[in-house]
Amino acid sequence: MNRFLCFAFMLSVVGPASAQYVLDDGTQENAVGIGGVDVFDIMWTNSFVTIAGCEVITSIDVVTGFAGGNISNGRPITLFIGLDANLDGILDQGGVVSQLNSSVALANTSTFATYDVPDWTFNVGDGFVIGALWTGTPTERFVAGFDTTAPHFAGRSYAGFTIGSSIDPNNINAIPAGNRGFIEGFGLVGNWMLRANCEPVPEPGTLAALGMGALALLRRRAKKSQ
Repeated sequence: MNRFLCFAFMLSVVGPASAQYVLDDGTQENAVGIGGVDVFDIMWTNSFVTIAGCEVITSIDVVTGFAGGNISNGRPITLFIGLDANLDGILDQGGVVSQLNSSVALANTSTFATYDVPDWTFNVGDGFVIGALWTGTPTERFVAGFDTTAPHFAGRSYAGFTIGSSIDPNNINAIPAGNRGFIEGFGLVGNWMLRANCEPVPEPGTLAALGMGALALLRRRAKKSQ
């Protein structure tokens, strides 16, 4: 069975009006950055496969920093949605379809901050990635919230970094080959605390039930008016 179909799953949250694509278990154990350099860009992404009823991606949740860390709220951060047409878990070259330039929020609290990226609609079975891009400094390094406890989903969390130059998420091939890859290739085990929110579409049976409920309500109102 295709591993992406095995691992692409959705967890309901906050009632029927929203749902999420999730890899982490909700508890942060670590944060990742680049050490020993002055200025660097780091990009981190999670990959998913679109599920029926959850085709419209509306926002991205991300944990930045760690408890006791020094990532500053208000620092620039970019969130994006991208294509993964061949289901390899890697953002396609030139594949960014939605992007938001924003500011870090809720840093160092192990709490997800929600970023309202422009909505993007996928077809069922489409591969996609969500990602974050941030510039680090000698004092603010460890930004990407990380879940290290099981279950682990290998080949789903990806990272790339550059030193002294900017990353263009539409041109990840420009990142030196040794500076990009799945987190397992960097000796890490776990997944980024990076989630995609969607607007669930009711199943046809649900729509029919809603229609019948509305019809019954209209009939009751009609009787009262007679």
